[in-house]
Amino acid sequence: MIKWSSELELGYPEIDIHHRVFLKTINKFLQELDGGIDDLKENLENLLYFLTDYVETHFAEEEAIQKKINYSAYAEHKQTHQKLRDELEGLKRKYWELVHDSSDLFLLKLFISNLKEDLINRWIKHTKNEDQLIFLNYDEDAI
Repeated sequence: MIKWSSELELGYPEIDIHHRVFLKTINKFLQELDGGIDDLKENLENLLYFLTDYVETHFAEEEAIQKKINYSAYAEHKQTHQKLRDELEGLKRKYWELVHDSSDLFLLKLFISNLKEDLINRWIKHTKNEDQLIFLNYDEDAI
């Protein structure tokens, strides 16, 4: 489980709320990893659907804020978002091609383990390194 910390706080309420929801959802998923294969698949599919919706909503709002505050690295950050979208789509494809129809519990747990490590590490890195830069010196009156 990941705990919310001041290192993840950006100081922009709407985005911090998005990040807290993301963290809460991931933690809930991680707490539900003890079920059988059908339960695991259902939880994983729910997570993948959530992530798809979350990414679109969150990235759109974050990019709109970047435009409003004339964030100098907007184009690069938008490219990073697109790369993350593409990686999520690739992950979903792998799940549907390799895991969804399989009854191999080891394969499913391996997929979840890799997803968990990759997802959490990428999210923390993106939030702490790239998102922090957006809000480092923004003018609250500009939004």
